[in-house]
Amino acid sequence: MNSNTHLNDHLIHDLRTPIAMLSTLGAGQNLPKEIQDSLASCTQYLEGIVSRYFGLPAKPQSNHSIIQILNDKMDLFRNEKVNFKTELQSKIDDLSLLNIDPLNFNRLLFNLIGNAIGEFKANNISNPEISITSYNCKQYFYLSLSDNGCGFPPELLDGSSNPPSARGLGLGLNCIKQIIQESGGEFKLSNRPEGGADVLLQIPLVSNLGKTVVLYEDEPLFINLWKQTYRNSGMKLVINPQNPPEKDALIFIDVNLKEKSGLQIAQELHNKGHTNLFLTTSYEPEQFENISYIRGVIGKEPPALEIS
Repeated sequence: MNSNTHLNDHLIHDLRTPIAMLSTLGAGQNLPKEIQDSLASCTQYLEGIVSRYFGLPAKPQSNHSIIQILNDKMDLFRNEKVNFKTELQSKIDDLSLLNIDPLNFNRLLFNLIGNAIGEFKANNISNPEISITSYNCKQYFYLSLSDNGCGFPPELLDGSSNPPSARGLGLGLNCIKQIIQESGGEFKLSNRPEGGADVLLQIPLVSNLGKTVVLYEDEPLFINLWKQTYRNSGMKLVINPQNPPEKDALIFIDVNLKEKSGLQIAQELHNKGHTNLFLTTSYEPEQFENISYIRGVIGKEPPALEIS
């Protein structure tokens, strides 16, 4: 590696670290959406400058955000003059943490919203409204879609009738129920006391929840971000342990620790039999591709834990 390449690597790292810090400022805070969007735009713009100047590929944006998927689906139906209300209380916003195929999840949402809108049209419902609520409890993610239509027929709710395409569109409720049950979840239909239908999806979280996540990091901002991310996740987060972690723990190590090299820590843990070793860094991942025992190289933000 010549001196210019070495200098560029350090410049990239030194530039990307504060960019990553900027991107975390709104994490866990109840900031207005316009401020969150501005922070995201600023960090994406700055990352673009670094990528263009040093000839690097732009970092891909995550397409696993549950909130973004919901927003995208609602946007598809904006022309239907439906009032959408959302109350998204779940601390989980990464689809990879749910035990369901992403394509099926997208199809479920599209069809459930489409079914409700079909009901509005068929019954000439004035001021149609769909409410979407999410929350997580223990090992499950819950998503509720309710509307102010005519509700489900009694024979559908009591099981005496189970039409393949109830409320008429897309997958049909039978197929939706089958997809949810195959994921290990539950699918419940009910009518609201004030009128309208309610569909409740109970989707299991992936098996990583319950595991121990270990972080070796010395920047307080990133430590706080990881704590906020996993506070209600069902996972145990351990910061800078003095003793070796559990053998099945997911271990994330900052490369540039002040007191000890992160690569040295990774080597020592590997020698002790640990296999779930990941590096957190603003350096390019290619620099570490020859370290065979490292399972992955990520940025400084908490990852989407989709390792099986």
